[in-house]
Amino acid sequence: MLPDTFADNSTYACVYPCPITPGTSYNCTDSCPLGTWACNITRECKTKCSNSTPNQFADNYTGRCVKYCPRNLNTYADNLTLSCVARCPNKNASIGWPMTFADDSTKRCVTICPESPWTYAENITLSCVFRCPENSFG
Repeated sequence: MLPDTFADNSTYACVYPCPITPGTSYNCTDSCPLGTWACNITRECKTKCSNSTPNQFADNYTGRCVKYCPRNLNTYADNLTLSCVARCPNKNASIGWPMTFADDSTKRCVTICPESPWTYAENITLSCVFRCPENSFG
């Protein structure tokens, strides 16, 4: 499979990887500047990944907006920040965002843990677990 290529109007060539700001400078770079992520949909470096369908999440490891967070890095897709996170966020009452839990079956932060496989929301680790910790009940 060929890598993504991008139009560079300054050289009239297809190049890899994405331009920083297509239509403005036409400068192509090996990676997006710190604090931005390469978006394959728009071919731009974005300060926030897209929340259009399907959501894209900022992956700090690759520097790209990704549809799925890397399974091998133990990160989870967070719909609030649109980023891959090591720990799902606790509830944020100021914006009405509920508590979320790390779901290992989907690698997403979820508000309700899945029934298949059957798991329980664990409030201390903010993760979906198969068995509740000692002295707690599901």
